[in-house]
Amino acid sequence: MTAIEKHKINVLCPGSLWKKVEALGYDSPTKAVITAFEKLIEHQELGSYQEVLGSK
Repeated sequence: MTAIEKHKINVLCPGSLWKKVEALGYDSPTKAVITAFEKLIEHQELGSYQEVLGSK
């Protein structure tokens, strides 16, 4: 079995934002951040930001 490379990050999040994230059912900052990163990548792969970035 190969080890999965991981990167530790440290983020300060406004309490009001975290309360909204918890209200969505996330009980772990790690789970919330991984889900958010996956969504960012998914949107980029789908071309969702092309218009915003000015490329067509």
